Amino acid sequence: MLKRKIKELFGIYETGVTYTIPFDEIVVTKDFLLTQIGKEKWGRKLRYYDQTGILQSKIKLTKDFVLVDGYSSYCIARAYRLKEVPVEFVEYIDK
Repeated sequence: MLKRKIKELFGIYETGVTYTIPFDEIVVTKDFLLTQIGKEKWGRKLRYYDQTGILQSKIKLTKDFVLVDGYSSYCIARAYRLKEVPVEFVEYIDK
């Protein structure tokens, strides 16, 4: 645990570990910004958040804080103006 905290201080995040970061540090690409979330999916995820206070899907980022998955959760966090969000860092190779 101490080793993980030291890495975090130096901006070294382990994959598969949930971290809490400031919402405004997330970088969203144009592709995601052009994406429309379906009404049914949006309603389901919003109800889940309202009932539990937890984002249903994980927000996944590259080591450079670029969003690669969990756009609907990102949008819910934005709608609720969350200051910090739980994220998971993943290895990402652009195809």
